[in-house]
Amino acid sequence: MNATPLDGRHVAAVRKFLNDDPIANVFLIGVFERFGVAPVHGGAWWACFNAERGIDALLYSSPKRADGFAQVAAVAGDATAGFALGIALKEAGGAAWVVGERAAADSLWSGMGNPAARVRSDQILMQAVSVKDGPLLDVRAAELADAPWVLQASLSMSREDLGVEEPGALRPDRALVGEVVAVHQSRRVYRAKVTTECSAGAQVGGLWVEPDCRGRGLGQAATRALVGGLLSSHPRVTLHVRTDNPAAIRCYEAVGFQAERDFRVLVR
Repeated sequence: MNATPLDGRHVAAVRKFLNDDPIANVFLIGVFERFGVAPVHGGAWWACFNAERGIDALLYSSPKRADGFAQVAAVAGDATAGFALGIALKEAGGAAWVVGERAAADSLWSGMGNPAARVRSDQILMQAVSVKDGPLLDVRAAELADAPWVLQASLSMSREDLGVEEPGALRPDRALVGEVVAVHQSRRVYRAKVTTECSAGAQVGGLWVEPDCRGRGLGQAATRALVGGLLSSHPRVTLHVRTDNPAAIRCYEAVGFQAERDFRVLVR
């Protein structure tokens, strides 16, 4: 089984594959709808094809960092085909982060040669299509004055959630794109990032509450407000949460999220 680099000839096949599973593919649909499958800004798409079914597995690799690794590679589909995609990704320079349903992500990582992983995190993909009643805490788009706090919140979230600190994840030229904050008693207490908005839905990540403000329902109230706003113009909202973070899972369930898929995040 071989991985095929994609171009404009494959648009219809990619669209069908992604839209067959919109819950799992919100992020990839967002990339596809924004850029198509052409290698825009250094990103690239590959797929493994089956003569009868069309695409078996699909990979998007984001633009490369200074060290030659793609920042993130997102994989979907058949795990066996994922191995071939991993081989292609390794030949193209590899990736720093891999995300996808567990079997596919693990297979892709194996195809890359099983590089040493700083992080191997079991995650749950959760979906909300409605919001449960409850308290609300107003959220707003982050402004320029919020930037230092947003950066610190982003780094703290990455450190707490995955045990790594990724300062490059908040690029100066896009520092506030999608960033959302909530203020309580004249203090910033909540940060989230809307990472994707597309026809399939919205995806959020990086949800973080100041440590001394936790356990008071502020994160739940702000997330409820954020998700409610997104659902006014999107069919669903998805997010990832670690399986070993029961407090966060309970919070998201109280907002209206339900567990949908087992995902994996791997970081070199």
